[in-house]
Amino acid sequence: MKFICQECGEIENIPKDVVEFFDNTDLELDTDAPPQFSCEKCGGVMVPEHYINATGKEFNNRNNNRNQ
Repeated sequence: MKFICQECGEIENIPKDVVEFFDNTDLELDTDAPPQFSCEKCGGVMVPEHYINATGKEFNNRNNNRNQ
């Protein structure tokens, strides 16, 4: 799955099973936030380009992709 850094626009592919594992772990805490990772380039927050979590909530960050 494509993740986009909100700081520098770097794109990183993260395996879907890894994303789903962390998202299912986080669902108990916060269903309103997408799964997030740290950018290896700048340390910023990386969010999924597009993702629908287990509760059906959709996260669409395609417009935030600066490298298009």
